[in-house]
Amino acid sequence: QLHVKEEKFYHALLHMIFNIYGMRIVSEQAISHGRIDIIVELKKLIYVIEIKFNSPPELALEQIEQMNYYEPFVKKGKGVMLLGLSFNRSEKHFDITYAYRAL
Repeated sequence: QLHVKEEKFYHALLHMIFNIYGMRIVSEQAISHGRIDIIVELKKLIYVIEIKFNSPPELALEQIEQMNYYEPFVKKGKGVMLLGLSFNRSEKHFDITYAYRAL
């Protein structure tokens, strides 16, 4: 009953979860040509995450690649993982799907 049928609901939940686990997270990072949904920086790996609601995760991954959201992180000497997440919800169904690519 508390569910909000929008991407921002899941974005906030993910941000909270990563934060609780003590991970370094930045949400809505503005860059010159767009805004990255979530960046999670670990010791040896950086996740660049785009979230979609009721859309294919490949669409989210495609957005990361087309907008070059990963560019600011490539030179940091860490691995970079591009991750498209899709939260899919209908009246009787809920699932999370993903698409990814390592750089």
